[in-house]
Amino acid sequence: MKKLFSTKMTLGYSLLLLLAVILRFNQLSNPMLGEREAAIALQAAGSQTGLSGELPGTSGITALLGLVFFVLGKNEFTARLLPAIFGSLLIFAPLLFRKELGDKTVILLSILFMFDPGFVAFSRHVDGAIITVCGFLFAVGFVLHRRYGFAGIAAGFALLGSSVLWPGVLASGLAFWLTYSIKNSRASSGSGETVPPVAFEKNDLINAGLALILTVGLVGSLFFTRLIGIAAPILNLTAYFAGWLTSTEISPFLILFSFILYQPFILIAGLVEGLRTVRSGDRMNAFLMRWFYLAVLLMLIYPSRGMDSILFAYIPLLVLAARCILRIIESLEQPDIPAWGQMVLVILLVPFSWMNILAIQFPIDGEEEPLRLLASAGALGLLIVASFLIRMGWPPRQGKTGLWMGLAVLIAIFTFSTAWRSAGLGKHPEAELWNYDGITDQMDLLQKTAGDLSEWNVSSREGINIVLLNYSSHALEWSLKDFTSVSKDSSLPNLSNPAIVITADEDVPSLAQAYRGQDFVLNRKTSWPLIMPEEWIKWYAFRELPQETHQVILWARTDLFPGAAKTAPATITPIQ
Repeated sequence: MKKLFSTKMTLGYSLLLLLAVILRFNQLSNPMLGEREAAIALQAAGSQTGLSGELPGTSGITALLGLVFFVLGKNEFTARLLPAIFGSLLIFAPLLFRKELGDKTVILLSILFMFDPGFVAFSRHVDGAIITVCGFLFAVGFVLHRRYGFAGIAAGFALLGSSVLWPGVLASGLAFWLTYSIKNSRASSGSGETVPPVAFEKNDLINAGLALILTVGLVGSLFFTRLIGIAAPILNLTAYFAGWLTSTEISPFLILFSFILYQPFILIAGLVEGLRTVRSGDRMNAFLMRWFYLAVLLMLIYPSRGMDSILFAYIPLLVLAARCILRIIESLEQPDIPAWGQMVLVILLVPFSWMNILAIQFPIDGEEEPLRLLASAGALGLLIVASFLIRMGWPPRQGKTGLWMGLAVLIAIFTFSTAWRSAGLGKHPEAELWNYDGITDQMDLLQKTAGDLSEWNVSSREGINIVLLNYSSHALEWSLKDFTSVSKDSSLPNLSNPAIVITADEDVPSLAQAYRGQDFVLNRKTSWPLIMPEEWIKWYAFRELPQETHQVILWARTDLFPGAAKTAPATITPIQ
């Protein structure tokens, strides 16, 4: 039986890994890098322009990316490769907690980790947050298994990844102390309510410490080629403390609202399971609930909060939800024909009612709203009547089983859809909260246009000279990284004749006389502060919200185009 179970686990996790890879690697190069992503990538590539705008607390991830760029080259795929790999490996972290949580809970937790929108989104961002989450979980799991060398390596990656480690450690550590270290806490009963003490011997601490130091020293410094990376753990801690002195525009209430927007069923299941702590005295649940509350509290009061601030709050919430889902599954009977029939009714009638509600909220010309309202109410009424008849004619638990089975299918579809959109694979990736600062758009077209002009005139797609005129953008610099002559200037000197000039989206009369201009959308961003309450329904259904765009203009000299006059204006010297 043990061998058979092990084989099933292997096949199951192979399938989970395949699905995780599809969600995290599918179209990984799209969209192009945003401002923060590009800044980190430019630092990792050793670009002087990128170094001038170095972001605090990113030394560790830039060192890791530097090695990837050295081996595989610089592009969007390689820039996001490491987060995608760590995000895929994250589904295996629950296996290290089988003794504490049980096999069935661990399997459910791996599934929830795979589909969690936050984990999926940050697995596709040039950011070290998911590396930190993965390293933290593996480090704790290896400690419980007394694999201190591996724990040190995992902790090293957690320290290198991101500054989100520190509030995560603070929240989980304080919750653990409040739950397990207070002598006057209530005695627990039942399995899974106590945590076995971990005894550290001197050699164990030495092994863990050496592994951590070697990981930070070698990987963080890119094998001693980027020495600043050795200080990444300290710089991340400093960046976290510095965040208490600055603020961001993202509202804490919007981040709180994201739990309802992306994980309503997980939130309900997790909170319901946590509330059982009051009656059952389950210390594991008490620890997880305290961890969740403290993580959310630290996010709310932290001035420099971002969407990555809630990643550590998702960990205890997902564990609680997995335990709740397991209890529901174990309370159900083996489904019979009535249960399967009720499941089909739920799957058909609930979406039918939802689609009619959408048609009422967003009416179509030629359709009558009263009929839509009647159809929606009729579908729900039919479901209620059918459920009542099933309960009266067959064992009540069969009706309960069918209802939960139908809801489980709908929740699974909703969860997969949400994860797919969070990965940026939907039609409106800028409408995802994980892309709060917007997405880069049309820079591939700008890059191609500049490459065509270069090929027509200097027989090379990267040789033409480009000037960024009084304009700074990491995303724009990243899109032009392959061009050999890109410079920044605050103004064009007299008699200067750069082949291509890129400016902000505004009229430049001095350029218009000798250049032709074409505008490109640099950034598409959702106007989050302007969203009205009723627009959230449209967001849920179509991910459509008010947008704002930021454009740049590419100015090309008139003599660069095929068939242009051989003589240019007096102030312009044609390219030879």
